[in-house]
Amino acid sequence: MPFDILNRVPPQWENPILYIEFMMLFIQLPILLYFVRQEMAPYLIICLATVVAWCLLLLLTDQRFKRFRLWNVQKLVENLPVVMRSFAFAAAAMLVASWYLTPDWLFALPREQTFMWVALLILYPLLSAWPQEIIFRTFMFHQ
Repeated sequence: MPFDILNRVPPQWENPILYIEFMMLFIQLPILLYFVRQEMAPYLIICLATVVAWCLLLLLTDQRFKRFRLWNVQKLVENLPVVMRSFAFAAAAMLVASWYLTPDWLFALPREQTFMWVALLILYPLLSAWPQEIIFRTFMFHQ
């Protein structure tokens, strides 16, 4: 009998709890936050921290989860040259596009609001990028 991809349920969706969890975390919660974004704006970091703490709790209490996936220095060193080349190309392209399209805004943030720029450089990876990495990659692919 040939493999019928349209009628096969992925194994990870055979468990209804995982399906409900996926729907809530990746569809319902973002839609809800979109419609209440003005009211939720002051609480978004708290909301993100709560969701990442819940995901980390589920990951760290699951015996099947390989903890090295949270921070894998060996893979970081292995993939860093590719990441840096991609970053250099993208940064150069954005620099040229910004200089061409909006030259007055080029480097406006570090010139006019230096403290905000430094805070953004330090806090964004810690308070936004890393939590989203845990939720939308590590947790989702583990589930």
